Amino acid sequence: MSEENYRMKCLVVTPESKVLDMPINEIVLPLFDGKAGVLPGHAPMLCELKSDAIKYKDLNWDEYHLFVDGGFAHVRDGEVVILTPAVIRPGQIEAISARKALEEAFAMSTMGAGQAERRQRAIERARQIIAFVDARYD
Repeated sequence: MSEENYRMKCLVVTPESKVLDMPINEIVLPLFDGKAGVLPGHAPMLCELKSDAIKYKDLNWDEYHLFVDGGFAHVRDGEVVILTPAVIRPGQIEAISARKALEEAFAMSTMGAGQAERRQRAIERARQIIAFVDARYD
């Protein structure tokens, strides 16, 4: 097998920009029912992502992390395309800001249709961002 068979292309896109466009050897995606590891040759897949960190390895097997704010991943023909509303890079947000977002989520109203669910999603997102910040990937 050639080296081409041991890698795939990864593209991460937000509404504002292309965040990542590079060949990788492996990626781990955060799904609502666990995590999905993707290696070259993976079967086609379309999945919804939860707000959490993705982990990927470049061609030297060095590990990197990005926080994706939900979205979708499409795996097909040696390519992983991630569409997400926002990305946080390691070191881009401070722990104080992340904890403030959690406080604001807890302060959200639960009155009205769908408000309790919206509040719970905001709390979970803020907790995932705090975990990402506390992991100190940079």
